[in-house]
Amino acid sequence: MQGGTFLRLLFFISIFAILTGSCIPLLLENLLEVDDHKIQKRAESIVLDAAKRYLKDNGAPNETMVTDDIKEALIPQYLNKWPGHYPIICTINTQGNIVVETIKPKKPKPDWLVQLLGDS
Repeated sequence: MQGGTFLRLLFFISIFAILTGSCIPLLLENLLEVDDHKIQKRAESIVLDAAKRYLKDNGAPNETMVTDDIKEALIPQYLNKWPGHYPIICTINTQGNIVVETIKPKKPKPDWLVQLLGDS
């Protein structure tokens, strides 16, 4: 009877170890991305605030301004450099609507995940 309990305990420990070993790398990867996400959101808010101030000082543009035009207008007056780790695209249309978004490069899957799941 005690041998069966020991085998069940061993089975439970091995299943727990397999699940933990496969989940910990995913959790660590997501935890490490939290800081990058916060930094990028802060950079987006800086661009948005600078664009709002530009609109307040200059009014709505005559034609839609895209990122390069906005960089030319904002960097000398409001920003020292374009913030963020990833590229930020900013657009201001003629009604004064501001769109700020980050373009993140597509991240490849980790090697261990490709080996585990295959090429899908």
